[in-house]
Amino acid sequence: MHSFCLGGHFQLPQMLVGRILSTCRRSVVSSGIKPCFNALRHCSVTHNKAGMGERQSPVDLTGAVKSDLPPLKITFKNGPDRDNLRAINSGNTLHIDCVGQIIGKLSGGPVGDSDYTLQQFHFHWGDNAGHGSEHTIEGKMSSAELHFVFKNEKYDTVGEAVNEGDGLAVAGVMIKESDNAPDNVLPELFDVVPKLKTKEDKSALSDSLDLASALPANKAYFTYLGSLTTPQYNECVTWIVYKDEVEVSSKHMTQLRKMKNTQGADILNNWREVQDIAGREIKLLSE
Repeated sequence: MHSFCLGGHFQLPQMLVGRILSTCRRSVVSSGIKPCFNALRHCSVTHNKAGMGERQSPVDLTGAVKSDLPPLKITFKNGPDRDNLRAINSGNTLHIDCVGQIIGKLSGGPVGDSDYTLQQFHFHWGDNAGHGSEHTIEGKMSSAELHFVFKNEKYDTVGEAVNEGDGLAVAGVMIKESDNAPDNVLPELFDVVPKLKTKEDKSALSDSLDLASALPANKAYFTYLGSLTTPQYNECVTWIVYKDEVEVSSKHMTQLRKMKNTQGADILNNWREVQDIAGREIKLLSE
C-alpha cells in the first residue's frame, strides 16, 4: 500500500491522504470558497446523492501504477457552425460550448474502442498563482486547471450520459502561471477575456483558435474513474489528467480573476477540494 510521509517521521496509509489534503486545501483560502457550480450548465440531474459515492473527484494523483493501454487519441477541427463559437462568462467560470462549432473526438486509452465527442470546455482557478487546480499531483497544486468535457457517443444527451458510469470523459490540463510564459496557449481565447466582465457576457472567437495548443508537448497522463466536480457530482467520468503543466502568463490569469460572478464579486477559487481515493487505482501512461 502506498504511504504518505508527514514531516519525515510518520507514515499514513493512502486512504487518509485524501482527507489530509482536503483539510489542507480548505485552509489555503479563508471564507468564500465555493465550487464551480453548473460548469455543465445544460446538465440537469436531481436523483443522484451529491458527493456520497465511492468514486468522487478530484483526487490527489499519487501512487500511480505505470500501465499500458491503447494509444489515446484526441483531435479537434472546426465544425459546420464554427462562426457561432462563443466564450461566455457563466457567472462562475470561463465556459465555451462546442457542439456544432468544434468537432472534438476522444478514443483509445482508458476508453478503448468507445468514441467520445467534445461538448464544452471550462476553467478552474484560484485567487493567486499558488493554487487553483482541482486535481493535485503528489500533493502539489497548480495555478489553474482546464477541463475538456467529452460525451460517450452511445448516449444521446449529456443528461443521459451523466447517469452512466462511462457517460463522460474529461481531459484535464494543469496550468502553471508564469510572468514570462509565451503566449501560445489558446491566445485567441485569452484575448477576449477582458470583454467577459459580468455574467452572461459573450464574445466571438477567432477561426484560428486551436484547442490542441492547450495540450502539453509531453502527452503522459494519469487516468482513473471519478465524478463530476460540480453538483450533483455524478460518478460518470473517466478522467484523463496530463502529467505536465502548460504555462499561461500572469497577465492572462489576472484577467480571469477579474471576471465577475452573479453577485458582482470576482470569480475566485472555483475549485472543489480533493476527495478520498477510496481504493481506486490511478494509472500513469507514457504517450
